[in-house]
Amino acid sequence: MRFYQHEIIYVSALLPAVMNLFLPGSPLLIFFVIVPLVDHFVKMDLTPSIPSTRITDLPLLAWAPLLLLNLWSRPVHHPLLDTLSMGLLMGQSINIAHELIHRRDSWLHLLVGRLLLTLNGYGHWEEIHLKIHHVHVGTPMDMDSAKRGESLYSFLVSSILRTGRTALAMNPSSYAMYRAIGWFWILMTVLFQGTWYYGLYHYLAAWIGVILLETLNYIEHYGLERHPQNPIQESHSWDASSALSPVMVFKLTHHSDHHMHALKRYPELRIRQHSPKMPYNYPIMMMFAFVPSLFQSIMDPRIPSTK
Repeated sequence: MRFYQHEIIYVSALLPAVMNLFLPGSPLLIFFVIVPLVDHFVKMDLTPSIPSTRITDLPLLAWAPLLLLNLWSRPVHHPLLDTLSMGLLMGQSINIAHELIHRRDSWLHLLVGRLLLTLNGYGHWEEIHLKIHHVHVGTPMDMDSAKRGESLYSFLVSSILRTGRTALAMNPSSYAMYRAIGWFWILMTVLFQGTWYYGLYHYLAAWIGVILLETLNYIEHYGLERHPQNPIQESHSWDASSALSPVMVFKLTHHSDHHMHALKRYPELRIRQHSPKMPYNYPIMMMFAFVPSLFQSIMDPRIPSTK
């Protein structure tokens, strides 16, 4: 029997959600400490391009019940630590939803993807992502492409507000429905946990998840511009090559290939030869982004010339 080593490794991405049930703060420790350390010391490709299988689909579909288990049954003992950890899990749930909403040929994957988005109160983002971001990436029309010199904080305000306003203008009834579903899930958290306090916990964690999503958008396209009449190329997204980070974020790190071939499933993605490369892995670049002067001093010299 063939050993499915390259498929099985993605199951390890479930570890933060599983560990959070038993150890407060473990998702933060895993993502921002252990993963960068492994990436620093392990210099090998753990995520070659392989066909998508049921095994690689497993962690995507298993994330929803694990997330609900964390929300609806796990008590909060350390408010700040638990809310930040839950926020990281919510951010990962949007990342997984991102993978699933691209799979238009599978009703189950779409259903789970939309469930995860609405748990974050961000169901309206699906239409924005597919119809705006993937069509207009790198142009002023795309709210998820950060301009050179733009700070993360300015980008977060602009992107979140423009996403909401655009979604409301594009489809008012759909926007209202998704907002209502988001509040429904918060109500369910209150009912399962038995107190309004957990509704606030869910609400704050969802906001952290949205902020993490938009932080990823920020680092993935920072400073990369495209004329609206030019085709999307690999030069319009930053790639990040490392050992463990691609596993934990389901190869979102291979972002230029995703924009070149949006229907590719995550195991099939690869680092493209001529894409601009981040100097560090995703967790490190995300932390740097919260210090604008540091992030810009690192990234600005690496922005390819558009002349």
